[in-house]
Amino acid sequence: MRHTQPQGLRPSELFRERIICCFIDDRIGIELLDEFNVDNVCWESDFPHSDSSWPTAPEILGELLADVEPGVVDQLTYRNAMRLFQFDPFATRPHAQCTVGRCAAEVGDVDTVPGWVAPRTTPTSQRGGR
Repeated sequence: MRHTQPQGLRPSELFRERIICCFIDDRIGIELLDEFNVDNVCWESDFPHSDSSWPTAPEILGELLADVEPGVVDQLTYRNAMRLFQFDPFATRPHAQCTVGRCAAEVGDVDTVPGWVAPRTTPTSQRGGR
């Protein structure tokens, strides 16, 4: 018995054409990038979650992508996401103001430790709660 192929495409073809893949810190994923459709792969930082690679995400990503062509780095780090999610951050903020260094300088120190890690010492009434 033969199975029908949706729109005449094999599962691997459907995957390469229609599935968006992402990675945070995955050396093997980068090494196997040729097996994917690079137009559908995006880097994610998972910021501001405490299990993300922030605040060293730029340095980790820089090492991970050191041998990747600059055009592909642009695709993985922002161009693909802009296209796939139809989002243009440069419509409201110039590209030069969206670099890692520029954004980090603006926000300064960011605490990514979850609130449940340490008990709160300030009474709820003093925090503005009930």
